Amino acid sequence: MFSKRTFPFSIIYLIVICLLLLALSFVGVIKPLRRLVEKSFLVPLKEKVYRSQRFFKKDLETCKLSNEKELAEMKVKLAALGEENKEQKRLLSAPLPKNWQFLTAKVIGLGEETLTLDIGE
Repeated sequence: MFSKRTFPFSIIYLIVICLLLLALSFVGVIKPLRRLVEKSFLVPLKEKVYRSQRFFKKDLETCKLSNEKELAEMKVKLAALGEENKEQKRLLSAPLPKNWQFLTAKVIGLGEETLTLDIGE
């Protein structure tokens, strides 16, 4: 009526096999088998992966060539922003009235024409 649980001996067999393989690898008996597996399976697999990576890199190069127009536009924008940055730096280095103060603040809200900072509006 009640089934008796038995100890899973398959786990013990797996542990014994792993320990045996570990001991044989320390002695050097498995080295020729490892070379055979590497030569017949791993090296061809690595070559296929390498070839596929080279294939996808070629596709990326053609994709880059098709985006040259966007790249040129971005370069123009970058140059314009660089000029604007220089102008802002020039304005910031201009002598300012003594009652002006620069404070570091974080923006916590934006309205239509209102900028709310963590130190006030």
